Amino acid sequence: MKKIFIIIPIISCLGLTVAFAQNPICDSNNLERSKDRYEIGDFASVRRNLEVCIKTRGFENLDELNKARELLALTEIAEDRLEEAQLLIEDVVKSNNKFVSSYRNIVFNLIFEQAKRDNIGVSVTSVSKKAEDLNKAPATVKTITREEILDRGYLDLVEILTDMPGFDISKIFAVTYANIFQMGFRQENTERTLFMVDGVEENDLWLNWAYISRQYPLSNIKAVEILYGPSSTMYGPRAFVGAINVITLSPKELPKESMESTKNPQKNIYLNGNTQVGNLNTQSADLTLGIRGKSTAFQMTGRYYRSDEHDLSNTEFYNYSPQDIDHFTYGHMNLQGSIGPFSLNQYMGQFNLPMNHPYYNVNSNSAGDIENITLTPEGVSRARELDRLAYTGMANGHPVGYSNHTEDYFIGAKLTVENFLFGIRHWKRTEGFNFYQDIDVAGSKNGSVWSPENTTIYAQYDKDITERITISNLSNFALHRLGRESNRVNFISFGDPAANLHLAHLLNPEALIPSVNSMKMSQNLFGTESLDMNESSLMRNGWRNRYYFYEAQQFRNEFRFFYESPRLKISNGLDFRNTLTQGDYLIYMDFNTDHENPKSYKNKQSEVSLAREKGIVQNQLEGSNMFSIIDIGVFNQVTVTLNENFLISGGNRIDYNQIRRSGGYGFAFSPRLSAIYNSKYTTLKLNYSRGLQNVSQWTKFSTGGGRVPNPTLETETINFVNLEYLGRIGNGNLGWELNGFAYQIDDAVASGRLDGIQKNYNAGKYRNLGLMSGFNFSSNSKNWRIFVNHTYNRPEQISSTLFELNEPLRLGDIASHRVNFSVTRKNKIGQLHNVINLRANYVSERPIGEGTTQSDNIGVNGTGEIPAYLLVNSNIGFKVESFPYLRIDLRIENLLNNNILDRLNQEYFHPGTRAARGRFNMPGDTPGRRFNDDNVPYVPQRPRFFMVRLTYTL
Repeated sequence: MKKIFIIIPIISCLGLTVAFAQNPICDSNNLERSKDRYEIGDFASVRRNLEVCIKTRGFENLDELNKARELLALTEIAEDRLEEAQLLIEDVVKSNNKFVSSYRNIVFNLIFEQAKRDNIGVSVTSVSKKAEDLNKAPATVKTITREEILDRGYLDLVEILTDMPGFDISKIFAVTYANIFQMGFRQENTERTLFMVDGVEENDLWLNWAYISRQYPLSNIKAVEILYGPSSTMYGPRAFVGAINVITLSPKELPKESMESTKNPQKNIYLNGNTQVGNLNTQSADLTLGIRGKSTAFQMTGRYYRSDEHDLSNTEFYNYSPQDIDHFTYGHMNLQGSIGPFSLNQYMGQFNLPMNHPYYNVNSNSAGDIENITLTPEGVSRARELDRLAYTGMANGHPVGYSNHTEDYFIGAKLTVENFLFGIRHWKRTEGFNFYQDIDVAGSKNGSVWSPENTTIYAQYDKDITERITISNLSNFALHRLGRESNRVNFISFGDPAANLHLAHLLNPEALIPSVNSMKMSQNLFGTESLDMNESSLMRNGWRNRYYFYEAQQFRNEFRFFYESPRLKISNGLDFRNTLTQGDYLIYMDFNTDHENPKSYKNKQSEVSLAREKGIVQNQLEGSNMFSIIDIGVFNQVTVTLNENFLISGGNRIDYNQIRRSGGYGFAFSPRLSAIYNSKYTTLKLNYSRGLQNVSQWTKFSTGGGRVPNPTLETETINFVNLEYLGRIGNGNLGWELNGFAYQIDDAVASGRLDGIQKNYNAGKYRNLGLMSGFNFSSNSKNWRIFVNHTYNRPEQISSTLFELNEPLRLGDIASHRVNFSVTRKNKIGQLHNVINLRANYVSERPIGEGTTQSDNIGVNGTGEIPAYLLVNSNIGFKVESFPYLRIDLRIENLLNNNILDRLNQEYFHPGTRAARGRFNMPGDTPGRRFNDDNVPYVPQRPRFFMVRLTYTL
């Protein structure tokens, strides 16, 4: 009897064991039991427990599934089945590239890190705001990886975009460093492309400009994703022609150098960075420090960049030549009949001017009424002398002359705790006002700099509720404003017809005297503000400081919900924003430029932000200058897999915008539709999307550049369609692309002079028919990488609100053809690792002048064109295995130092910004023509430029 009672439990246990082996329960208990079996080396039990659950995806959520994959991969490694382990690890990376291993297994981590690098280029997050296969994403999207950034020797984000298809870039080395025009749409500034870092928007809240310059660090960049075409369905009325998302390393991820390294991938404290020096007195430092724990990780990143930039003092509109004053005419100072509402008799009495003076002649009729006042030759000579003395003197403690220095910095920190990510970043960039003519604006060392700063605090929560359901919440607070040193130092001259200097200034050149611009001469009232002696109604000859300030702040919360099954993917979200921002700049102006040295000028600003604390709004409209803006967006996207190869995707976003209580555009809809065919060797995508561009407060209200506010501007809309073909053979080592696209933009906003008034207005309709194509190759060993891409654009304005177009106008500054090429070769000789990269950019002639939207641009040296050019860059990197933590690169930009496509000019040129109508003392200039606020027609680019970079990974 006892034997029976003993045998029964044994049989029962065996039965339970067999049942468990045949049909394991896929839960956390199973996972814990499998961990125990793994740790004692019972690999057969681990395999029995997990294989079925992984194959059937039977775990409750994605996190448990990936931990099971990790455990089974470790078992495969222990049994020397590396190929099976690699497949499991790739599944982990594809489903969650932020996964952190729980084990310190060197082989596992090496495979895991390699899988992450290999999958950066084939998995994207920016289209649907969740990781997905690039070929199946319902949009055209391209990526560039950390390895490519390092090996090609890129110095900044603009250089990365220069090599990508679909971008026209003009480096103006001023204010915004570069104008970046995506998909052939030329605007005045970079504001129709949404720029993000880790999905957090960076476009300025007031201007909507993307300040993509040298302040962003490269040491912690994991990849850059670029979306082509309107992305308003997911991102709202900002991603008008595309979006750029810079993805940085999470605090849990170790930075990886592109050449082989023997460093231990398990370290919990790491330092990654680079130090660079180059000609033009250029230096930069870029550091990332990380601390990794089991459930918590911290990362801090900083960057500093400064450069004197290249010397353009030999260029006519940058040479600050005293001979410029000889081009002045002074006929506009002759007075006849009246000045605005005032008779000449009243004018003479107002300023106590004598009827007889060597500088002018007064002519009266028999009734004693003054009919005209004309300058004598002595008066003209005196005005020219005063202009020359001021123009060739000092301004803010530095001799007047060409200068255009840059000084940028960035600092940021990120902390992860379980499913939470907390971050803060702050940057500031100080760059010159280099896109105005020398006769109008002084150099950067004289105080003419633009210095925006951006602070963003954010928190993100991501949670896999089940294997198929994920939620995410992103909250952030952004504060954007100008630094106190932002100043445009203007030359106020008798020779400028727009300066409104008159005879009283000529007789009393050191005094601040009211100008005569058809307003009451004793004082000028705007609302409740009275213009004091620091304002434009009180003028004198010489250099004048014009300080600027703006500030905008925004709280944003975006909640996202994702559902994913083998056949169905759903993305939903709710986006809420509350923004408080200005209408127009605060302006403070003074003639206090007579400083003994630069230190004295800086001390003036050390304790006070003059524009912020003392400035006023020049054109105050009804109500205050502050605007409260509410934006609410609801978005959804559904992707259905019809069979193994066909997918369809559709989405829509509903946005509501309210400015104050009665303004804003109200409701707007942004749909997207996609049909996708994807097989092993071929991908076809047909995409349609509609985009929306909300007009910024700066565009509506800014009076900079002499503009008059226009708060009635309509919202821009774009309808976009593209057909993309992607082909590949082998394991994807050889691939090619053809991408045809077309769009029409309605109510496009432009700036122009209407009835003599400079303002922004809805100019009409634009369209573009374009093509992007490309080819890429990488060897199986990844030692050879080659890419070439080509962009064709023919953008046109097809209707105008101002006049009838007999035929379309070509958009100026957009090249018809752009070709980018790169070849990278990696070598290993003994202990020496070496990478060599050669890149080339061909840009065809950019149309300007008559028949284009840039009709006022006279072109290079008055030729009416911006010539084609070929630019060649190179990078050579070295690493020695004995010093695995160090790498040195030599980067050479403009390797040929000569534009071989232009026989007339050794230099190559980029178009000037905005209207680019500046032509003072150049071909076609009419003496006596106004010249203030005119942007230079073109900008000569850098000659051969060297940069040595030391990269360290500790």
